[in-house]
Amino acid sequence: CAEMRGAVAAAGAVAALLGLFTSDCVQGKAAAVGALERLASIEERVAEVPDAEVVRVLVALLKAGAGDVRHKAAGSLKQCVLGGSTSLASFAVADLVSLIAGADPDGRGAATFALGDIVASVGSSGASALAALTAAGLVEGLVRAVRHGETDAGKVAASGLLASLCSTDEARGCAARAGALQALAERLRDPGAASPASRVGSAALAALDRLVAFSDVMVAITAPGLADATAALLRSDGTGGERSRVLRLLEVVAPRSEQLCLALVGAGAIQPLVALLEENGAGSKAASEGEREAT
Repeated sequence: CAEMRGAVAAAGAVAALLGLFTSDCVQGKAAAVGALERLASIEERVAEVPDAEVVRVLVALLKAGAGDVRHKAAGSLKQCVLGGSTSLASFAVADLVSLIAGADPDGRGAATFALGDIVASVGSSGASALAALTAAGLVEGLVRAVRHGETDAGKVAASGLLASLCSTDEARGCAARAGALQALAERLRDPGAASPASRVGSAALAALDRLVAFSDVMVAITAPGLADATAALLRSDGTGGERSRVLRLLEVVAPRSEQLCLALVGAGAIQPLVALLEENGAGSKAASEGEREAT
């Protein structure tokens, strides 16, 4: 019952159970799972278990649990982020993002698994899910992980999650306002990023390609960092598809924003833009227009 779980939590059993669960004792781990799952239940919250402790338990179950335990923990963390209190959501996002950015491969894999399902909800639930994720700090957290992750694998994971998140123009604009376009462009400028062997460069390229795929011209024009992102994509050694898509975007948005044109000049986009136009046989008129914007 809730009263009994509250008494157990108040007696400090959470820490003891976590210690048992993360020990090398197989029998102890198995015995602790059920108790931890009840104490961290989202459907039957126990007031004596603080939000931070609930998340701590769920993250431990996510990392070290197997099979159903891990899936149930991931589902509960999703509830915390999308349907829980502001406090629960913030703690859950902070803990999961720290695992993405950290050096522990098991933690990163577990967090990527959980966050992958969470960000996918933006495509199915739309604005309400995006608002919940934004309020919980997920977008800003992923941008920080792209910039300051301890490992290349963490930067790759964060780039992939940003790409998955940005399935709508609203999400793209939200990510841009959080600095995602600049952060990903920075990764493309890293030494060696242009090499096909660079996982970080490839992930940043794929994410940027997704993030600049705006349908709404006005959302694109007002997206912070669009000039840096398009310049980085134009200079990239991708398959060519990314640069062609950027070219089509610029053909639509550049004539509508003098400020964007000036930003493109400042970002060094004109030379690779003219080269791409010539490479694609876009004609001297389009090339000369690009050159005029630079003067």
